[in-house]
Amino acid sequence: MQAPLVAFLSSHVPLQHLYLNNNGLGPHAGIMVADALSSLHEKKVAARKEGKTVPDLETVICGRNRLESGSMLAWAKAFSLHTGIKEVKMVQNGIRTEGTVALIKDGLKNAKGLKVLDLQDNLFTIKGARALADAVLQWPEIEELAAADTLWGAKGAGVLAKALKKGQNKKLKVMRMQYNDVNAKGLEELTD
Repeated sequence: MQAPLVAFLSSHVPLQHLYLNNNGLGPHAGIMVADALSSLHEKKVAARKEGKTVPDLETVICGRNRLESGSMLAWAKAFSLHTGIKEVKMVQNGIRTEGTVALIKDGLKNAKGLKVLDLQDNLFTIKGARALADAVLQWPEIEELAAADTLWGAKGAGVLAKALKKGQNKKLKVMRMQYNDVNAKGLEELTD
């Protein structure tokens, strides 16, 4: 399945929305898909130089694919190139803390127009919460932020709360943060 998919993804310049949910890709195929998206970016740039109207890649839904941390550097690179991305959902991929940090810090942080981010049921811990808190300051358009079941605890909630308190995310409407062992103090910081 992956060879024709990779060929298509790396060359289909009109691609705007990618939905690959629950395909069992694994880290190796995940790298191949992410690298194909990086190649696609080059083709989009070349087409624009030729005067063609080319849409940005706006949506990537790639959850439940066992992408794991091993593919996150490739995904970070793809997202660092596709800065017009508006919606990213990569739930339940077995991404560990180092992968989550790389994905956010080296990739998604560059997506200034990001509206929806869903990374539920991957591992953040406090390091991932810090990366998210730093990145959220770069996302003035963010409307929905989902990081439930990521084990960041009360300290992670506090770190994110401090970033949100700066008031740069006025369009934020939905936050999914359940199952993170947020205590009363963390909840108080978030509601403040």
